Amino acid sequence: EYYTSIHDAIECPVYGYEIPGVYHFEPEVTASLGKLDRFIGIKDTSTRGDIPPAEAIAPVEAKLAAANGTVKIMQANTARLLDSFEIGCTGAINQVANVASSLLVKMHELWEAGEMEQARALQLKINEIDRIEHEGFVMSAKMGLAAMGFDIGPTCRPQKGEYTRIS
Repeated sequence: EYYTSIHDAIECPVYGYEIPGVYHFEPEVTASLGKLDRFIGIKDTSTRGDIPPAEAIAPVEAKLAAANGTVKIMQANTARLLDSFEIGCTGAINQVANVASSLLVKMHELWEAGEMEQARALQLKINEIDRIEHEGFVMSAKMGLAAMGFDIGPTCRPQKGEYTRIS
C-alpha cells in the first residue's frame, strides 16, 4: 500500500528500497508492484553472505520468479553479486559503489563476457573493499569519497562504529 500510494501520487518511475533487518519485499508484493506502470525495481537486501550461495540467493530468486520480468532487482549484498547476476539481477546498489564503482562495472562486464575466472578474482577484491568499508560505515564511505577529492563533509546518519583507517 505504501509503494502503491507513492506510485499513484507521482509521475516519475518508482524504485523500492529494502532496509536490511527492517523491511524486505515478499515475492508476492514484488509481483504485485510489478503490475504498476512506473514501479520499475527494487534494491534487494535479502541475500546473506554467511550461508551457501544457492540458499543465500533463494529469496531474491523467488522475487524474480514472482515478478516474471516486470521488476528489475539490484543487489545490495556485495559478496553475492556474481551469484545474483547469474539468476537475473541487473546490477548492484551497495556501499562499494560509493568509492569503487568502476570495479563493479568491470566485474559485470567480465561476467557478461563469460570471463568468470577474472570476474571471481575481481569479486574477491571488491569483497575486501566491502569489509574495510563495513568497519565504520557510513562514515567510511564519506572518508573514501573525501580521499578521492569529493568535499562532501562529515555529516551522516548514525553509524555502527568508529572508523579510523582508510587502507
